Amino acid sequence: MRFQTVVRLASLALLSIFLLIGWVSVQFGQRQLNAEIEQEIVRAQTAYTVLQNELGQMLLSIADLIASDAQIKQLIWEGRKHLHAEGGGRGGPQTAMIRALLIQRMIAQWERMERDIDLRQLHFHLAPEGVSFVRMIALEHFGDDLLGVRPLVADVQRDGMARTGFEIGPSFAGLRAVVPIRAPAYSLQEAFEVVGSIEVGLSIAGHIKRLSASTQIGYGVLLNTDSRASNMQEGYQPPRIGDHYLLAASRRELQDWLHQQSLPEYAQRWQQFRISQENQTFEVVRFPLYEYTAHSKASGLPAGSVILWIEISPYLQEFHTSRRYTLVLVAAGYLVTQIMLFLLLNHSRQEWQIQLDESTQAIRHLSQQHALLLNTVGEGIIGLNRHGKVTFANPSALSILKYEHSALLGKDHRHTFHRLHPPHECAILQSLADGQTRQAEDQFMTADSLMLSVLVTVAPMEQGHCRTGVALVFRDISEMKAKEARLIEMATTDALTGVANRRCFMDQLKTQYERLIRLHEPCAVIMADLDFFKRINDIYGHAAGDTVLQQFSRITQSNLRKMDLLGRIGGEEFAILMPGKTVEEALPAAQRIRDAVEQAHIHADGQPQPIQITVSMGISAVSPRDTTLDAVLKRADDALYTAKQNGRNRIECA
Repeated sequence: MRFQTVVRLASLALLSIFLLIGWVSVQFGQRQLNAEIEQEIVRAQTAYTVLQNELGQMLLSIADLIASDAQIKQLIWEGRKHLHAEGGGRGGPQTAMIRALLIQRMIAQWERMERDIDLRQLHFHLAPEGVSFVRMIALEHFGDDLLGVRPLVADVQRDGMARTGFEIGPSFAGLRAVVPIRAPAYSLQEAFEVVGSIEVGLSIAGHIKRLSASTQIGYGVLLNTDSRASNMQEGYQPPRIGDHYLLAASRRELQDWLHQQSLPEYAQRWQQFRISQENQTFEVVRFPLYEYTAHSKASGLPAGSVILWIEISPYLQEFHTSRRYTLVLVAAGYLVTQIMLFLLLNHSRQEWQIQLDESTQAIRHLSQQHALLLNTVGEGIIGLNRHGKVTFANPSALSILKYEHSALLGKDHRHTFHRLHPPHECAILQSLADGQTRQAEDQFMTADSLMLSVLVTVAPMEQGHCRTGVALVFRDISEMKAKEARLIEMATTDALTGVANRRCFMDQLKTQYERLIRLHEPCAVIMADLDFFKRINDIYGHAAGDTVLQQFSRITQSNLRKMDLLGRIGGEEFAILMPGKTVEEALPAAQRIRDAVEQAHIHADGQPQPIQITVSMGISAVSPRDTTLDAVLKRADDALYTAKQNGRNRIECA
């Protein structure tokens, strides 16, 4: 074969090869772009789903804490009784009195939760008719029947099971949780009865704005014009733009698209499309939003849709730049190789090596882009090999755990940030063993020995059919856990004195009764009442009275063991629970408290002279013959009454 023919064939083959390289590089870049966008979409959807689940669980926790309050149960039970006696509907004067007491009981907590956690709905209903009893957001509206218009309330009152879901009501559209309220148990053997329910709800608008700020992703919620939103009361209905009600939008783009009618026609199913606007391009995903009732019906139509959008202009710009670079690189490589082919055909192997190196550099550049994306996400990401040693940690993980990269790399996770977790309960070790993906709440330790509550997803990493390790994706949820702890504290602590409230005290008394039955462990109860406390309020004022109650609580607690429990039962009446003590063994402690109170000089603001007080006490023991918890307290209260009758500042035993 002639040399010219060989050159022509080699040139043609070379041209074909470089065209193929260019096409493969562009296709590879396109696939990488699509993969990165899809990854962002999955992250956005996951963040929204996690937010919705967390909000639902938070609402259920809040509703359950309120529903378990003994005073709330009593008020709902009495409200239902009086409402039935007064003909139902809005009721009469007795019902109104109970309603006022419930409002007074809840108003402070409602204002705190409305301010601190964006609560938008706190609603009490009576069973079994589903009558609205108290709406904290609209105190003047009550007495309406909810069973026909509120399926969530109807289902909870029917079977007594707590539920949560998205629902559109006359004055509020958003996430709700409904929990049954059961009659208080006056007997240890008595069954509970559902006497009502409590509903808490919040608008997702503020929460998705915070989510959007942390993820740099737009979120919005639209309601259909043929949904129940069209029947909402005037002043509560979300703004209507074109064929949609705009319930929430974390960024301005969604409103602009609605005004400009830029959104494609929606077919009530998953939809993904792109919108270009003012030199910006957005990847938009839209999927159905169902009301609570639609989840229980296979043919239910969605009430609206959830929209999330991601600006992909930087991705497209980077892709176009990379594509131009690749094409220029391929063209330059072909020209250089072609010239060298004409000059030195026998050196073609070296030229091919050059082209291979350049292609490898292009691939390495794409890999660096992928690493850049991994290093800029907000969640902490740590890679572990199959032995549990750290192989990778992104900047967010290092920032959350306060570690230097060198201090983590190659270290066993159990000897660094996960050292206090029991191995048999460790989701990381379980996933390393069985290759299953897990999500769990856990605790990680920072470099300065601070324990963080985290939500962690453990996913296996595999190469071929061989498991090489796991990847940990986690975020700090310590702040959320702290809010839950504050809610529990508010539900169990007396606000004035800081000691246990009546509900908390009764719960502990029931626990000690069960220990007495099961383990025969004795327990003493002391009832204490400040002598002539009304006279203190009348002479010195209620502010001074509050100071006296606070100082009495401090004096009493300083003379008790750590395991003893002081509770404020009501007004100036206190109760002390002393596990493991008989009446005779509790008497010295009661005497110390009485002496310390008598010798105390309490200084109240604005009072020139110290206030001196005394206390009367009655002591009783928990007995296995008791059929109700009130029987225990009554014996101690009878002994307290005897102490009062015998001159006060005394201790009597039952």
